[in-house]
Amino acid sequence: MVISTGAGTALPGPPKLKIEDVLSTNITHINSPCQFFVQDRRSVALVDMINMWGRQAESLPAEKLKAEGLIVDSSYLLKSPIDDNWYRATLIKTDFEKKAIRLYLVDFGDMLELSFSEIGNRLLTLGVRLAAFPPLALLCIWDDGIEKIGRA
Repeated sequence: MVISTGAGTALPGPPKLKIEDVLSTNITHINSPCQFFVQDRRSVALVDMINMWGRQAESLPAEKLKAEGLIVDSSYLLKSPIDDNWYRATLIKTDFEKKAIRLYLVDFGDMLELSFSEIGNRLLTLGVRLAAFPPLALLCIWDDGIEKIGRA
C-alpha cells in the first residue's frame, strides 16, 4: 500500500502483519479493540537487559533529575511505580500545574504519569547504548486485512 502526500511524493503505508508474525508476538498494551501494541516474543531478552542496566545504574552515584531539567521528546530510563522494573521511556509532557510528567513506554506502547516528587528516584538519563535499540512496541490497527485473516 502506498499513501500519496499530494506533493508528488509517495510514502509507504503501514506494514501488514502476516498470520505467522501475529503468532510470535505478545500484546503489550490495548488502546481499544481496534488499536493495540504488540512486541515480538524474542525481545524479552532485551527487556530484561534494559531492566538489569537500570538496576546497575540506580546503584551508581549520580545527580538526581528534576522536572525543570527534563526535555520533552527525550528518552529516559524509568523505574516503574507499578512493578519497580526499569523501562525505556520518552517524555511526552511536563505539566507544571499538576506537578507531574507523562511518559510513553517505547517498548510496550502505554503511558505513565509520574509526580514531580518521584522523578529523582524513578528517572535516569538513558545511555547511548540503550537509546540505539529501536522501540520494541509495534502499533497495530485492526482493519479489513487483519479481520479476514482472523476469520479464515
